[in-house]
Amino acid sequence: DGIRKNATAACDSAFASYVGIAYSKSVYTWTDIVPDSSSWPNGDRALRCVAYYSTNANPAGETLHSSIKGAAN
Repeated sequence: DGIRKNATAACDSAFASYVGIAYSKSVYTWTDIVPDSSSWPNGDRALRCVAYYSTNANPAGETLHSSIKGAAN
């Protein structure tokens, strides 16, 4: 639960640093992957932030052919 509470702020910050624009102003979105009750006992303590391009046609994410690093959109 502690990781989940900090995930939003951490992923928002990482997103802005990576993409070059605030999440709230970007066409891209992100989701987080946090340890759960099955991975925690195995030592998983990592927060992973995954950025992607969601559309109405493909809400799980469109295939991108280049990096969004520094895209600033």
